[in-house]
Amino acid sequence: MNANVTRTIIVNSGKSELGKSQTIVAIHDNIIKNTHREVRPTYKNKGDVDALIEMKNGIRVGIRSCGDPNSKLDDTLKEYLNANCDIIIVACRTSGATKNAVVDTSKKGMYRLIWALNMRCENKSIIHNLNERYVKTVLELFDDILNGKL
Repeated sequence: MNANVTRTIIVNSGKSELGKSQTIVAIHDNIIKNTHREVRPTYKNKGDVDALIEMKNGIRVGIRSCGDPNSKLDDTLKEYLNANCDIIIVACRTSGATKNAVVDTSKKGMYRLIWALNMRCENKSIIHNLNERYVKTVLELFDDILNGKL
């Protein structure tokens, strides 16, 4: 745990098929471009990612894109909590067990929650563009948290 960083969970919450997983995978891929080490092997398969990494400055980050019911999100959040992650980035549904697991983890670990949701539009032709904008927004949040601005 890094004293200079406010413990934060960034949550992308929503119904299925809105691009939550794809955007979190893209966020992961951008974050790991910086010097880091894997605390444990990263799982990346079928459009999902589950990573526990340590940044060059010692800040620990947990990233999980699969927030579906029965996906064992609560187990992963417990792992991130036990690993003293400073920042957690996850997907979850709008209600039910996955949302409850995120809220419970925030209380147990004294994390603040930032609900950063994908932009939504009925016009499917622009969803990719909107998701790219979402990724940029979350990466800016991430950088601001790392730099103590947020």
